[in-house]
Amino acid sequence: NAENNVLKAQIAELTERLDSLNSLTRFWADTTGLPVDIPEIPDTLLEPWQLPCSIQPITAASDTLQF
Repeated sequence: NAENNVLKAQIAELTERLDSLNSLTRFWADTTGLPVDIPEIPDTLLEPWQLPCSIQPITAASDTLQF
C-alpha cells in the first residue's frame, strides 16, 4: 500500500511536469507560429482502466501449451 502511494505521488508529479512542458510548447508554438502537435495524455488516476498503450493480443502455438 505504501508503494502504491509513492507511485501515485510520482504520477501526480510527472503529470504536473508534463502539463508545464506542454504549456511551454504551446506558448512557443503561438509565439513562433510553427505548428506543434501535442497529444492529449489520459489521466490514468481518474481512468485507470484506460491504458496509455495499445493492447497486444497474446498468442501461442497450440503445441506449446501442454497440460
